Amino acid sequence: MSRAGLLSCVPCIVLLMALVLAACASRPPPLDVSTPADQEVRVSLRDDFTIRATPDRVRAGRVKFTATNEGSTMHGFFIEGIGVEQFIAPGTSLTQESVMPSATWVLYCPVTDHRGRGMQTQVVVG
Repeated sequence: MSRAGLLSCVPCIVLLMALVLAACASRPPPLDVSTPADQEVRVSLRDDFTIRATPDRVRAGRVKFTATNEGSTMHGFFIEGIGVEQFIAPGTSLTQESVMPSATWVLYCPVTDHRGRGMQTQVVVG
């Protein structure tokens, strides 16, 4: 290949390198599943068919969920897409740790028609 032909490839090579570097820089770091959760979401379940998550935004990684049934009837805790499902007796709590990748996650009560009556909320992980 002539020197002129080689020089005509330089802009393409520079562009390709820039694209590769940009793609590498925009990737989030891998989730560290070996360390304990350093963030907690408190979930309140109530008999008026409400569920509240505090805070409702956390970082990606290991998250501890503490769900408390503040009502007088059975409620449950489910994270859609993660497969976490627990039933919680009135006046009791449970703790569940899950590795949460970046997404908007739906939390709801899996007891019979509770979700249909409005017992769901979202947690944004990012």
